[in-house]
Amino acid sequence: MNLKTTHYLFFCVTVYFFLGGCTSEKRDAGGLIHIDVNTSYPEKVIGLEDVADIEYLQLEVNEGFLFRDPPSIITADKIIIGQRSNGDVLIFSREGKPLSKFNHTGGGPQDYSRIWGRLLYDEISDEIFVKVSPSKVMVYSSAGEFRRIIPFLEGSNVAEFVHYNSELLLIYDDNDVYPTPFSFVSREDGSVVESIDMPSGQKVRLEIRIREGEMTSVYYVPGRNIVWNNDGFLLSDYSVDTIYHFSFERELSPILVRTPHIHSMNPMVILHGFVEAGNYDFLFTSNCLSTSVKLIFLLFRF
Repeated sequence: MNLKTTHYLFFCVTVYFFLGGCTSEKRDAGGLIHIDVNTSYPEKVIGLEDVADIEYLQLEVNEGFLFRDPPSIITADKIIIGQRSNGDVLIFSREGKPLSKFNHTGGGPQDYSRIWGRLLYDEISDEIFVKVSPSKVMVYSSAGEFRRIIPFLEGSNVAEFVHYNSELLLIYDDNDVYPTPFSFVSREDGSVVESIDMPSGQKVRLEIRIREGEMTSVYYVPGRNIVWNNDGFLLSDYSVDTIYHFSFERELSPILVRTPHIHSMNPMVILHGFVEAGNYDFLFTSNCLSTSVKLIFLLFRF
């Protein structure tokens, strides 16, 4: 099982809705998978053991290692939890033993005001990448030693960032500050190295605004723009109806088309990539009108 997917399956696998993407009627002559997000697909129960190697463990907790959030990272050797509520970063062994923790909440140049989203970890360099704002990542060792700041372009909203190789991060910018939504940036200083040229359209905002009297509440629909897949990534820009595969050889190819056209729907139904496991890819849909987002899991095999 791909270790990058472990923490998603650890919390989320129960019953999924099955999409027979490998059947001929779901693919066109070019091999593209077609999904109608308005269709109710037949249900099929899939056991966790069918798509993953199961491992149960109990994290050892004590007064200094208390947490509420799920793991941000699970590797061959470590389990890392980033606590948005208080700024703690907790590191456990794969056996569940506490190893180290740090908290750099503060106002200094090596501090952050909050943890903003998921973490990344590089086992080779022993570096934890902590997103601390929409346009900045701070890098620490697993012992909490400050390494460097990675600034993204001013005004950007980097919704997703993943390791591409030892030198580059692959990012998705939701504010159209970069030349294209998907770009490679340096892991050292955040400088733009290359942008991925792929179709885009009128921006889709994954948020719901509800006005109550003089107050407006904003709810965010969960989204995934970059998902690990086989020898690369699935790239989703919700402004278009196609999900692309981007290989480590930097080849971009469409693999899945959704219907109807997203901008023809009111309310919009978003199709998200979710996680890869056992040669399957899981996706889900969510409705951009209701604050109680309904997750419908779809499953297909390449």
